[in-house]
Amino acid sequence: MKFLEMLLTIIIWLALQNSLQNQEERQTAAVCASQSVEAVSLSYTENRTGESEAGENTVTESDTESESSTEESSETESESGTEESSETESESGTEESSETESESGTEESSETESESGTEESSETESESGTEESSETESETDSEEPETETESKQIRIQKLWADYEDGYKIYDGTTLVNVAVEAEGVPAGYILSAIGRTELPDAGSYPVKVEYTLTGEEAKSYEIVEEAEPLEIRVMPKPLTIVIADGTKRYYEEPVPEKVQFPEGEEPIRVEGFLEETVPEGFQLPEWEIDREVIQKDSPMYRDGKTVEYEQAIVVKRDEEGKPTGNPTDNYCFLLDREAGFYFPGSIRLKPAAVTGTLDFTIHAVSEDGICRDGDGVIWVRPGTVLQAVPQKGRGYTHGTAMLPFYQSQTAEFKLVRKNKKGELLAESLRQKISCQVDPDAPEGGFSLDGTAAEKGAHIYRNQEIRCSLISLTDRGSGIRSAVCCAVNSAQADGKTAEEVWQLYSGNRDHGSEVTITEEGTWRLYARLEDRVGNIRFLEGPEAVLDKTGPQILIEGVLPGSANNGTVEPVITAQDPGYQKGSLEVVLEGKAVGQKTFSQTRKEVTDGESISVGDIPRERRWDDLYLLTATAQDMAGNRTEKKIFFSVNRFGSVYIVQNQGMDYYRQEPRDLIIYEINVDTVSESKIRIGHGETVQVLKKGIDYQVKESRNRYGWSEYRYRIPAARFREEGAYYVTLFSVDRANNTGDSRQQNLKLEFAVDRTPPSVFLSGIEEGKSYPQEERTVVVECRDNQKLAKVQVFLNDLPVYEGTEGTLRIRAEKMETWQKLSVCVRDGAGNEKDTGTIRFFVGDPETAVRTQKEESETGESAEKEEAEREEETEQGEEEERREKQKTGSREQTVETKKTKEAAGVEAAEQKVERETNPKKSPMEKNGRKWPEIFWLMGILPVIWILFRFFSARIKG
Repeated sequence: MKFLEMLLTIIIWLALQNSLQNQEERQTAAVCASQSVEAVSLSYTENRTGESEAGENTVTESDTESESSTEESSETESESGTEESSETESESGTEESSETESESGTEESSETESESGTEESSETESESGTEESSETESETDSEEPETETESKQIRIQKLWADYEDGYKIYDGTTLVNVAVEAEGVPAGYILSAIGRTELPDAGSYPVKVEYTLTGEEAKSYEIVEEAEPLEIRVMPKPLTIVIADGTKRYYEEPVPEKVQFPEGEEPIRVEGFLEETVPEGFQLPEWEIDREVIQKDSPMYRDGKTVEYEQAIVVKRDEEGKPTGNPTDNYCFLLDREAGFYFPGSIRLKPAAVTGTLDFTIHAVSEDGICRDGDGVIWVRPGTVLQAVPQKGRGYTHGTAMLPFYQSQTAEFKLVRKNKKGELLAESLRQKISCQVDPDAPEGGFSLDGTAAEKGAHIYRNQEIRCSLISLTDRGSGIRSAVCCAVNSAQADGKTAEEVWQLYSGNRDHGSEVTITEEGTWRLYARLEDRVGNIRFLEGPEAVLDKTGPQILIEGVLPGSANNGTVEPVITAQDPGYQKGSLEVVLEGKAVGQKTFSQTRKEVTDGESISVGDIPRERRWDDLYLLTATAQDMAGNRTEKKIFFSVNRFGSVYIVQNQGMDYYRQEPRDLIIYEINVDTVSESKIRIGHGETVQVLKKGIDYQVKESRNRYGWSEYRYRIPAARFREEGAYYVTLFSVDRANNTGDSRQQNLKLEFAVDRTPPSVFLSGIEEGKSYPQEERTVVVECRDNQKLAKVQVFLNDLPVYEGTEGTLRIRAEKMETWQKLSVCVRDGAGNEKDTGTIRFFVGDPETAVRTQKEESETGESAEKEEAEREEETEQGEEEERREKQKTGSREQTVETKKTKEAAGVEAAEQKVERETNPKKSPMEKNGRKWPEIFWLMGILPVIWILFRFFSARIKG
């Protein structure tokens, strides 16, 4: 309800404010309307008065304008015909009226009217009302024919500038020559006139004329000027342009850059300035060459005389045809050649220097015999005649010929241009050329695969041969060409190098480098020529291309043979290009390795041979042998030949796999033996010795045999004895015995093949005497005896006293001395046997010294140990407790979080229930008329009060308006 009351109060207050504002606006509009009516009537009255005054003033001003020369009068008349002028006059009449208008009008209007009304209008009216009107009256009176003063007047009828062309040329002064035509000049009187302009500069100006009458009663005469006012045009003064005469070389482009002027003389100069210094901003005109007067190919001579091209150098003009440069305002460039202010320059042509290859070329009269090096020096053969020949399009038609050259010298010539009649039109400067005579041909040598080779040498190669020319020199003009070729030696025999070249050079590829790819013996030839045509033929070395190696023959032993008798191999190597001493023979056995045998070397046709002595007849020399023979020829071809054979004087050859294994081992391994024989083995036996027992193994049961053939067809047997046959500990030895078909018997022991090893799984034993665990010995020192034993072999013994090593070695019996100490001592022994089995006694504690000290020390150590153990146990217990507490804390934290969450949930549920309860108590049962939280009676009340508010608003509004 309070809200509605406040709303009604605000509405009423707004309505009152609106009505008051409308009333003020109506009152203001009424006042303005009444003022407007008064202003309109007043303005109409003033305008009517202003029109009459303006009409009178207009007539006066128009009459005055014809006689008055001042600019202010004419401007005043134009303003008097406008609305502004009428306003001005009306405003200037009464001060009270203008003040009224300034208040009702805008500030800008009042300022404009006050300025124009007080200053301009008053001055204009005063001038036109007094001076001009009086002049008008005097003029009107003068028109009447009377008065005595007419006879004393001299009337100026006509004025003009006394110049031939009617205008003045700028001379730096303001004086003007004036001519006068006058009436009433008495006889014997002289009337003179002097004119002056306001400024001396070029331009159009009115002339102010001063008259002077000379005579007895000159002062009694009045000079009346009736002529039209005089104006004069002052023209810029022409400057004199002088262009110097220059020279240009014949056949150069007619451009300013090619023109030369006398030293110290400017190409163009300008004269005629009235001032002592050049005016500011002045710029010289540019100059150029008139191509209509002179061209690039204009002749130097005509009828035998030098031609001078007059007026060839002229002032350059811009795109509009005006001279370039800036003469400034009071001057001008006058390019009329007849006016005498412009003097173009002339050009004379002079001989030009000529350049070789650009303007001319030097040719020999014959087809060959001339060249030019990089320095421009011309080389010729003796007796060569040279001639200079002009290049086309360079302005010359003929050159001069020079005499034959037989020695180095300098020659001169010049180029000329002639017409068809032979008349000289132009010529060049004299040109000198340096000519050197070259009488000798080039020299050089040959290279095979980058190595120099002289004539008569024989070069062998086993692959393609690259032949090239090297050391090419020429002491004169330089080398023009160097070509070589390879010819079969049989075709070149008995012929000169030039003859061979003429006959065979075209049959093969030739050039500065030739590659030989076909086997045979080849001879090299070359043709060298310098740049003036001197030729030299060269003969080079012989090149042998040989791709086939030497042949090797082995006699005295057959490949793959089994030999139980004499073995004396003979090896022979032969080749047409055999390299002496290159034959080598190597004999290598499978078991005995490479051996040195007696050898006998001798020469044979195209080669040599080597005889090898008989292999010793000893059991250790029975083996599989590889004989390798190598030989090489001069071309580098290398031949190698190998044969295999056996020397089997004492039976089979035996080889053990993993022969270098350790003798002692903890676990047995398979034993593999290879037997190799040229023939097949008809019988074989394997014996194993272990302790006092020797056992013969059975094939297929105790061991396995695999027979095969190698690439030479020899028999190869692989015997495999499994590791299970060596399970028991102890020492073993194995023997293999066999008989081949040739009745050769074989025994592994006879071939120094030892198959012995020991199996040991038992660790070593250690015996200590002199000390016992925990015993004390009241002595100054105590000797401990250490005894180590093993069923096979001791590999390493280590003794530590008080954690310090006192012995390391392989001795079995040791004596260790322990001296008296204040603390208990420790002794430990570590033993390892050959098979790797180890034994460690651990730490033995004993005491050497005072018994009481031993007891006390032991007690302290015991207590210290117990304390340490107790502390350790306590730390472990604390650690366990800490872990348990941490685990419990985590459980508690989880429970608390769950409890808090449950409590929050319950509290939220309780709040919601409480709210529902309050709602039920406040509104036991909602009315079916409720909607959106408001009851229908309140809505009805609001709907009823709104029309009342509207009626009250309309009532108060009507009262306020009334």
